[in-house]
Amino acid sequence: MYNMHNLIGFQRDLLRVINGLNEPTDTNIKNSMEDYYRKDIDLGRIRINIDVIVKYDYIEKEIQRDKRYTHRYLITNKGKNALKKRDEWVNEQTNN
Repeated sequence: MYNMHNLIGFQRDLLRVINGLNEPTDTNIKNSMEDYYRKDIDLGRIRINIDVIVKYDYIEKEIQRDKRYTHRYLITNKGKNALKKRDEWVNEQTNN
């Protein structure tokens, strides 16, 4: 069974970034992650970790073909609920 606590920190950060972006394409996700981590992040690393999150059904992946392939990701209700529960747990831990 896939649960939020099975995701590594990098994957949880990706989920959070995808949830917060208006246009969650792989390039926009990469830029946001690089801003947060303050270093270059290989797009392949991002895509591999996103594929894991897709298996959890937290996000859906769309591939749009225009001049090149563009990957776009949409957070699912299951993903939104997982983030909400994670936030509640974090708040409980920091308020104790």
